[in-house]
Amino acid sequence: MTVLEMMKKDTQSVVGLTVDYDFGGIKPIVDVIANARLTEYKCTLDGEAHTGKLYMISFMNYPDSYYGVYENNVKILLGGL
Repeated sequence: MTVLEMMKKDTQSVVGLTVDYDFGGIKPIVDVIANARLTEYKCTLDGEAHTGKLYMISFMNYPDSYYGVYENNVKILLGGL
């Protein structure tokens, strides 16, 4: 199960997991998830109203900086840091 799938069932279920977060930089972030949240937004796409959901996590080293969680950018590491 991916982090995103877990968050869709229970947002807080991922707090405390050690993960590898690939944000497209030189080196991925490897840290423990400190916080998780779901933000909903509303917009108009091609004239149609749309409500979207954005799943986000922060890490122990920087608990106030949130990163978006997408289908394959976060991998759970077994055994911790």
